[in-house]
Amino acid sequence: MIKIRHKTYVTVYEINKRMKLILVIFIASIASTSVSATDSSDSLKFSTGIEYSSGSYGLSSDTDITYIPFSVKYQTFPWSLKLTVPFVRISGPGGVVAGVDGPIVIGGVNENKRTTESGLGDVVASAAYSLDSLFETSLLLDLKTKVKLGTANETKGLGTGENDYSIQLDIARKFGKATPFATLGHKVTGDPDSVELNDIWYSSLGLDYKINPSLSSGLSFDYKEATSSTSEDSQEGVAYLNWKVNPKTSVMGYGVAGFSDGSPDNGVGVQVTIKQ
Repeated sequence: MIKIRHKTYVTVYEINKRMKLILVIFIASIASTSVSATDSSDSLKFSTGIEYSSGSYGLSSDTDITYIPFSVKYQTFPWSLKLTVPFVRISGPGGVVAGVDGPIVIGGVNENKRTTESGLGDVVASAAYSLDSLFETSLLLDLKTKVKLGTANETKGLGTGENDYSIQLDIARKFGKATPFATLGHKVTGDPDSVELNDIWYSSLGLDYKINPSLSSGLSFDYKEATSSTSEDSQEGVAYLNWKVNPKTSVMGYGVAGFSDGSPDNGVGVQVTIKQ
């Protein structure tokens, strides 16, 4: 995969824009701590799975990515904390880097050489707060912050080698068995050496439907601005089926279809979650 040297400097502008986002996250967190939780129940969840995706991303040949996350999530209303440590395998001509929110096209393709690399991916830590606990509303509102740590090996194309910072708002409302939902978020993207990546807006719009007490399904459309000047905006559809095997175990299968060169052409995945 493309070799990227770790950057040892940042510009004043980059520091300022990252500090602004961190300040927003800090203020939101401080404001939320003044409200007492309305539910004392705690839960601990472990999940893992596997996702495979393939796409050309506007290049001459496909890049195949296998993503295997191992996650732990702790919930104590209205807070939710999550940590994900993934294993990544990527095979392609270079020019595409594996990312936690989808591949990143950065250029530098070697048309005559296809390589396969694997190893630790980018560790992700997130915290979410249920804003609906602040006031009486039928809406489900979550403010979520996320930090992607540049733990993946950038010389292997497993990541950019830089940290990313995201903040997003999740909105949902139940109407009987149907629950429409939406997400709007912003990500400050770290720039690897010699490659300038864009800070981006991203969004999602979908519908979850509860077929019966143990089975639900859903559809969503996800949009994400292009991270680099060498790629297109990402547009993809996701369909999923979630089976609650028992009160502590659930299994979800899903498929992905891409509608632009900024997305994988297709992808499939399965996730298993166990509640303690």
